[in-house]
Amino acid sequence: MKNDFGTKYAPILHGIVLCVAISIASKLLEHAEAAIFGRAWIEALVLAILLGAVVRLFWSPDARWKPGI
Repeated sequence: MKNDFGTKYAPILHGIVLCVAISIASKLLEHAEAAIFGRAWIEALVLAILLGAVVRLFWSPDARWKPGI
């Protein structure tokens, strides 16, 4: 049996990496917010939605990104 991992998952890899990057950035923003204000007023999930909206505002992903998103 040949290894077809690359051909099977390559179409979704770009979008998954983008989503993971936004998730990590939002979690880091939540930690920064907690360090600055003593507690996190806005949760990482809300920050991820807002960060995703900002990314989408300035950059429109082409077809290779959409399957993973």
